[in-house]
Amino acid sequence: MSSSIISAFAKCFALTVAVFLGAVVAPAATLTVDDDHVQCPSAAFTSIQAAVAAASPNDKINVCPGTYHEQVVINKPLTVQGIQVGNDALSLIQPGPMVPNTTSLTSGNPSAAIILVDGASKVSLNHLTVDGTGNNLPGCGPNFFGIYFRNASGTVDDMAVRNIQLAPSLFGCQTGLGIFVQSNSSGKSKVDILDSSIHDYQKGAIVANEANTEVNVSGNQISGIGPTAQIAQNGIQIGFGAKGTVTNNSVINHIYSPCTPSGCGASSINILIFQSDGTRVFNNSTGNAQVNIYYEGNRGEVTGNTIFQTLVFEGIDLIGDRNSAVGNNVKNSGASAVYVLGNKNDVVANILNEAPIGIYQDQPGSDNHLLANDFDNIGQKIVTAPALAAATLNQTSAPGRATSPATP
Repeated sequence: MSSSIISAFAKCFALTVAVFLGAVVAPAATLTVDDDHVQCPSAAFTSIQAAVAAASPNDKINVCPGTYHEQVVINKPLTVQGIQVGNDALSLIQPGPMVPNTTSLTSGNPSAAIILVDGASKVSLNHLTVDGTGNNLPGCGPNFFGIYFRNASGTVDDMAVRNIQLAPSLFGCQTGLGIFVQSNSSGKSKVDILDSSIHDYQKGAIVANEANTEVNVSGNQISGIGPTAQIAQNGIQIGFGAKGTVTNNSVINHIYSPCTPSGCGASSINILIFQSDGTRVFNNSTGNAQVNIYYEGNRGEVTGNTIFQTLVFEGIDLIGDRNSAVGNNVKNSGASAVYVLGNKNDVVANILNEAPIGIYQDQPGSDNHLLANDFDNIGQKIVTAPALAAATLNQTSAPGRATSPATP
């Protein structure tokens, strides 16, 4: 047998084995979308959803500058990214009017998302602006989300999410989330939310709920609307069994104006960790809220944060067991700089400046470690209940006090 025949046979055999093993995969394609064919005249699609439908798993969709009046549903691994063309760099997704396109995994309530990632992994969203202006949703239902990862995983990077709110007459409705990540018992979600701008939402900027949900929230700029009597807004929420990390974010301006030292049925919180264990909150800058960092769970870490302008309550709340608050810089707190309720918590090496009380320890004898803290301009450095009545500083000795988490 000639060497050429042997070589051809070997190549054919190798190709057959590779196909059998799944090693030969068609190369990912790049699809281009342009709403008006001005910036990208040769684009094959004028609709993002049409490109998603035509794409194969792992393809890339380039969204040219323009305005896309559509809701987008993604159910396969894809990269969807805005691109720059010349001097234009705004790829805007702004549907109107909106309609329900899914349901909540927990309540089953109808939900309307501008971008819905449903049951897919490895979905990457980059350099897009998601805008809820003109949604025309008629009431408190359906739920309203800018981006919704529903039993889905991927990355949100360098995005802008804004105007995720209903009409002014409906602003008291407990909906309007910039980015929502949710799982149920039959699925999971793992999402990185990075370097994005989120503002002018109704209830919350970033919310991750339920067990099997994990998020890494890093480098985002988040701003609430400031004082409002209509709704208790929150900035970042990880709750109800979800877990993750919250790092290097700037979170400001969450203030429920009816919450005052004389009475507070609900409060607004910049970073709310609610019924979540093992979450890490570090190196964030947070200010101008009724509570800046609220941690309710066990084995959590609140480390190296800069915290300022806490109205009514505390700069940091630790509620649970074996949590730590280390190396934080907490300035100007309405009640105590740090509130502790639970067992074997560590409050160590923090700088606490300007508060009636530095550390308020609720329920004595809980083996907490309050060490090496720097107290500046503090009325009383450490107070342990019942040495001072809880009501004096709006303390209620009850986990979950005054919080208002999002529960779509």
